[in-house]
Amino acid sequence: KIKVVLDRGFYSAANIHDLYKHHIKFLIAAKISLKLVNTHLDKVRDKMRNWAHYSQTYQLYVYSTPVTWNYAQKRPCKGDTIRAKRRMYLHLYFCPERALEEEKSFNSRLAAWQAELESGNRHPDHEKQYAKYFEVKTTPVRGTKIMAKEEALSEAKRDYGYFALLSNEVKEP
Repeated sequence: KIKVVLDRGFYSAANIHDLYKHHIKFLIAAKISLKLVNTHLDKVRDKMRNWAHYSQTYQLYVYSTPVTWNYAQKRPCKGDTIRAKRRMYLHLYFCPERALEEEKSFNSRLAAWQAELESGNRHPDHEKQYAKYFEVKTTPVRGTKIMAKEEALSEAKRDYGYFALLSNEVKEP
């Protein structure tokens, strides 16, 4: 049997279908933003960060759950598509140190963007971030006032420290 470990850059529905088609066992990193991952993470986010899910060996909070993959294989010769449910395991992890590093990095970027806004030296590549994370008000009397959009900042920080793996063989985190 062939076993493959893959990085997040390989993840796509077509690639997963192909691995199932060829009966290849895999372990693949998945982005937290994927609907499959995020849906399950939202359900267990609060409960997975307790002592029962802590791995002293890896110093991570871990949580695993079986999920269903909707497999599809086109058969050009017959002109049809085989559809079936396939078992897969979603492994979710939370690393407090990683969360801290990601937040520190994000805060540094926020400070740089705010400095750009305050100085008036806006960078064209950062316009989306300015609009997403800051509210800029300019008046003739008070000048430019920059306020952070706290809800957007909280949403951005929500997934810090989390990462996920998907496998069709490995059952335990």
